[in-house]
Amino acid sequence: MMMMMMMMMTMIIIIIIIIIIIIIIIIIIIIIIIITWWILNRWLKSGDIKGETESTIVAVQDQANSTNYFKNKILKEETESKCRLCKQHKETIDHLTSRCPILAKNEYLMRHDKVCTHLRY
Repeated sequence: MMMMMMMMMTMIIIIIIIIIIIIIIIIIIIIIIIITWWILNRWLKSGDIKGETESTIVAVQDQANSTNYFKNKILKEETESKCRLCKQHKETIDHLTSRCPILAKNEYLMRHDKVCTHLRY
């Protein structure tokens, strides 16, 4: 009977230790998530972006830049919606940032190389 009580006490102690270890691991994971979130989002709070830059980013994101397509379809101006460079496709943000055959010759590669200079390992 005494042996049985000792075994039960030992098992209870082992279970309590395992629960404490699991709680510590969960706390460490939460701390890592909070630190990572803070590091990734601190630029938002620092305010390092100029007002003009932020407004341009928002306009591009909303596809509200003054492209020929935007002028023709949204502002209803009497302008051609074709790209000013290649004169083949509609001049949209998507076209200018990734599909224009004229820009594909040099500009996209230069943009790619410029981004790569900022990557750190």
